[in-house]
Amino acid sequence: MNFEFLKRIINPRKPTLGEDIKRGDEAEMLLASPAFQSAIYRVRSGIHERFAASPVSDIEGQHELRLMLKVLDDIEGNLQIDVNGGKLAKEQMRQENEAAKRKKEREERGFLRSIR
Repeated sequence: MNFEFLKRIINPRKPTLGEDIKRGDEAEMLLASPAFQSAIYRVRSGIHERFAASPVSDIEGQHELRLMLKVLDDIEGNLQIDVNGGKLAKEQMRQENEAAKRKKEREERGFLRSIR
C-alpha cells in the first residue's frame, strides 16, 4: 500500500512545479473521464431523488442530503483547483525556462565579446 498521500498530510511541504503540473494533468483527466462524470451524475441524481422523496418533516435527513451534495461539489471544486494550479505551474515553468534561455544567450554573447 502506498502511504505517500498520508505522509504529505502529516508532513506537508510545498510541491514542486512538476508535481503541481502532474496533479493538474491527473485532475483534468479525471474530470474529463466519462466514468467519473457518470459516477458523479449518478450520485448527484440519487441524492436529488432521495431529497424529493423525503417527507417535509424530515429536516435532519434533508440536511444530511444537502451535506452530501456539498461534499460532491467540494470534490469537483478541489479537482478544478488542481487543474487550474497545474496550468499556472506550466506557465510559470515556461516563463522560468524562457528566462534561463535568455540569460544563457546573454552570457554567451558576453563571453564571445570578451574573447574578440
